[in-house]
Amino acid sequence: MRIHTEIRGNNQKYYYGKIYYRLVCPEANESIEAGQSGNVTLRPFQRTEPRSTVAKIDLKRLTPGRRYEVHVEIDENGKRREIWTNDSPRAQIMVVNRKSNLTPDNPTKPVVPPTPEQPSKPETPKATKVVLDATQRNVTVNDVFNLVANILPKEADQKVTWHLSQPGILDMVGNGQFKALKAGEVTITAMALDGSVAKATCHVMVKEKKTETPKATRVVLNETQHSATVDDVFTLTAKVMPEKAAQKVIWTMDKTDILQDLGNGKFKALKAGKVAITATAQDGSEVKAICYVTVKNPMATQVVLNETQHNATVDDVFTLTAKVMPEKAAQNVIWTMDKTNILQNMGDGKFKALKAGEVTLSATAQDGSEMKAICHVTVKNPMATQVVLNKTQHNAIVDHIFTLTAKVMPEKAAQKVVWTMDKTDILQNMGKGKFKALKAGEVTITATAQDGSGVKASCHVRVKNPMATQVVPNKTQHNAIVDDVFTLTAKVMPEKANQQLKWTLNNTDILQHLGDGRFKALKAGEAIVTIATQDGSEVKAECLIKVERPTSLRPQQDPTQHSVRWEGTTLVLKGVKSGALVRVFSLQGKILFEQIAHGTDLRIDLQRQGDILFVETTDGLRRKVVR
Repeated sequence: MRIHTEIRGNNQKYYYGKIYYRLVCPEANESIEAGQSGNVTLRPFQRTEPRSTVAKIDLKRLTPGRRYEVHVEIDENGKRREIWTNDSPRAQIMVVNRKSNLTPDNPTKPVVPPTPEQPSKPETPKATKVVLDATQRNVTVNDVFNLVANILPKEADQKVTWHLSQPGILDMVGNGQFKALKAGEVTITAMALDGSVAKATCHVMVKEKKTETPKATRVVLNETQHSATVDDVFTLTAKVMPEKAAQKVIWTMDKTDILQDLGNGKFKALKAGKVAITATAQDGSEVKAICYVTVKNPMATQVVLNETQHNATVDDVFTLTAKVMPEKAAQNVIWTMDKTNILQNMGDGKFKALKAGEVTLSATAQDGSEMKAICHVTVKNPMATQVVLNKTQHNAIVDHIFTLTAKVMPEKAAQKVVWTMDKTDILQNMGKGKFKALKAGEVTITATAQDGSGVKASCHVRVKNPMATQVVPNKTQHNAIVDDVFTLTAKVMPEKANQQLKWTLNNTDILQHLGDGRFKALKAGEAIVTIATQDGSEVKAECLIKVERPTSLRPQQDPTQHSVRWEGTTLVLKGVKSGALVRVFSLQGKILFEQIAHGTDLRIDLQRQGDILFVETTDGLRRKVVR
């Protein structure tokens, strides 16, 4: 036999699963599993195609002559639940003998076995009262319970029919058995079937079944790592598994100064740092989950210095402060300088002035934003309080070069000074405290600090001519005639030495000194003229004078004339008398060459001896030569 039904879906939710059929015979208290359909979908307010709910049952399982009610059930939470409502009568099946010819006009009646004749019984009394074993019942959803109805008098027919005050709350299983379907209140009425209208009621309250909450096995957070910026507010959500477990958790943190717990998984970032947030199930299972949170300061948008320009003096120590905006940004900055020899970075914005100059300081935010600010610093030396010279008096010789050094106090003051002289013809200022003696005399040199302080120091310098090293007469021997007047000349070497000479005679009978190297021959004979320096060096030279008596024959003048010329680095002299002494001097009076001439021509190699020299011969040549 095939069974199917038309089913409409629940008005609250879908159902997908099997449809189960059960045949119940109320009279015999018999229940038979009638089969099941394949999986079917029940949609709210939609009719279900009957063919999809069909099931087959072997009729051999049914007892002929019995009436069966059709019960329809579905799966719900692992249990089967009756879904037939009392809005419509239940379908019923009457089982007849399989050998009968069944026609619509000749329905088969139940086969009732013959019963032996019984003695007549008195007429059954009508019911006067129906008594239930309970007038109130409290049950929970899915509970199955029984009500027992007793009809009074006891001799009355005990059969009753059951009615519900509203459908959907209880399912009448049959024979006084009921199943709670959903929470609510309903009244069950048991009415005698003998037409006496006797009845009784039971008020039933159905409550939702309290299911035991399972213990947590796992806590799942929406994030296990989170990055935040100071002042950010964020929310973590925790799901306790299994889903039926209590969903309440306790939020804790391993550090309390980085985040503020605002409740219900909401947190506010207070300052930069790292913190672990733990969500622990509140059911005592101690199951937990952790989210690691990193809080960073906001990126810098500006760096502000307490000064953008600063003036300092050498050895000063000063401090710059940097404020990074916004205020919650990391306040760490890196200090750099475009020059490293003017200031010393002592750390934390503190600097020491090392020497005078200008330098630019930069404070750069350390958070990678590259925001920076600069301060221009000018360092000056301290003002001079004293100038100290290495000498306050100095003696120099003409042509000598000497150096004065000036130290400005304090030591960190600018060491630059201006050198001045009260006379400009005695010394030559060669710069940087170096001077050359030009001529004999006295002069005062003053070193004045260049920083505008007006501090100065002086040195008194006395310049003398150099001491004589040699006296070179124009002749070392001279022949004269009585009454001749002749002149001897002499040069003191070096040239810058004092050229004043003292002329003396060893025999004043032969010669008379007329002054300034002029002599007059008085009588025949020989005399020595001594030429001595007057600078205390005691350097001297001599010239032998031979005086002859005058005769009628005068010696002829030597027509030879001297000539001097350069051939490369060779000095060529012509016209020098044989036997004459030839000398070449440097300008400082040093003898570079000395030789007796053996002919009229003389070639002298003077390579690397200077370009200005002095040549002198005893036969009358005295000349300065320039290469």
